[in-house]
Amino acid sequence: MPIDLGLPVHRVSQQEFHAVDKLVTGMAFDIHNEFGRFCDEKIYRNELLHRCEARGLKGCSEIEIRASYETFSKSYFIDLLLDHSIIYELKTTAALTGNHKKQILNYLLLANLAHGALISFRPVSVQHEFASTQLNSEDRYKHTIIEDHWKGVDDSSCRFRNLIESLVKEWGSFLDSNLFIEAATHFFGGEDHVVTPIPIVAGSRTLGLQKVRLLNPETSFTISATTKNIGYYRSHIKRFLDHTNLHAVQWVNLNRHQIEFRTVT
Repeated sequence: MPIDLGLPVHRVSQQEFHAVDKLVTGMAFDIHNEFGRFCDEKIYRNELLHRCEARGLKGCSEIEIRASYETFSKSYFIDLLLDHSIIYELKTTAALTGNHKKQILNYLLLANLAHGALISFRPVSVQHEFASTQLNSEDRYKHTIIEDHWKGVDDSSCRFRNLIESLVKEWGSFLDSNLFIEAATHFFGGEDHVVTPIPIVAGSRTLGLQKVRLLNPETSFTISATTKNIGYYRSHIKRFLDHTNLHAVQWVNLNRHQIEFRTVT
């Protein structure tokens, strides 16, 4: 299976989610008051799972979600899955960030669930944020290819594009772009072969070496999930390219339902 959770799940309504979350959040505050703010994440996870089960909430921890395609696979691990329907990601960080929100949304989309929450035990008071999506798995497989500015400048570029289209067909869109980056790296020979330091130059001066992901010695690739200021993002790819000896950057932007292939030269 392209995406495998290994156990059955079902989506719940927003009302059902909030009823469960009220209990879970209350338990999280109680744990914080009793254990303090300096325990490891696994301590909080184990205690929260114990208290949830004592209140009649069925729970599982460290649930694996595996995304696979041919010889590539990547595993993610959900901190807590309650009642086969709600994901909780527990943190011991000073503050929850946008990257934490992206992580749990990625898990929800992979698992085809609608609701979850982030909880961090490290701050002076428990920090809690909701995470929800109306997208289901069927929605994620509806996409449009945009290729107006794509050039198949070499064989490896054409192979790269075909690979990304196959991955989107297999996994759907809206997912973390790093999944696609890791898969592309795998199929082009792995980290040791693909990730290569190249000179960054200013006129006749070499400022240093920077690692990029190469399809071949003259062409690199990048994959993003940018939804705003796409022209600004493109301009910075061009500025970077202008200070290298590369001929082109093959850029894929996974913009929700729009999958854009663009060649920057």
